[in-house]
Amino acid sequence: MGEELVQPGAVAVFSNGARRPLDAGSTPTRALVTLPAGLSAGIVGVELVRTIDIGAAPLKEVNESNLAIFLHRPVFALKGDGTPDITLNAGVLSIRLQPPPTTKQEIRLLLNDPVPSASSAGFTVAGVLGNIPATDPVTFKLAGVTPGSYMVRVRVDGAETPLTLDGNGAYTGPKITVV
Repeated sequence: MGEELVQPGAVAVFSNGARRPLDAGSTPTRALVTLPAGLSAGIVGVELVRTIDIGAAPLKEVNESNLAIFLHRPVFALKGDGTPDITLNAGVLSIRLQPPPTTKQEIRLLLNDPVPSASSAGFTVAGVLGNIPATDPVTFKLAGVTPGSYMVRVRVDGAETPLTLDGNGAYTGPKITVV
């Protein structure tokens, strides 16, 4: 990203405009920063900026790093019992995600056969946000999805929810059964 930017006054500036101070433990070759609240899932840009006080407000930005990008992956919100907040009812799948998607984001449901093979079925379904995206689940109409068991992932602006693995590295979930 640059050299010698981890100095007093350096902050991380995210593509959504949020600014965060560097965390303790940052070194001249490694900047640590806590993600800002409200950062949307997807591809995110971040750069380091060093500011100095020149005696008049606002602070003057004197050094900027190159822009770096990273993938901020959404995760399934959890129910009280610790399981993913996924509900299938009458052919409509409802899923709560963290961070909650926004109205400007592309949301896709990815369903894949739990045991991949040459004849495995897979489906991609567009998501629909609720009236209040921050609290309402994303819904997916499963019309046309062949009955069976599927691994469930959601892609938000190119970033996918992770699947869970067992001790042997085999995918275990989350899963749904479409009847």
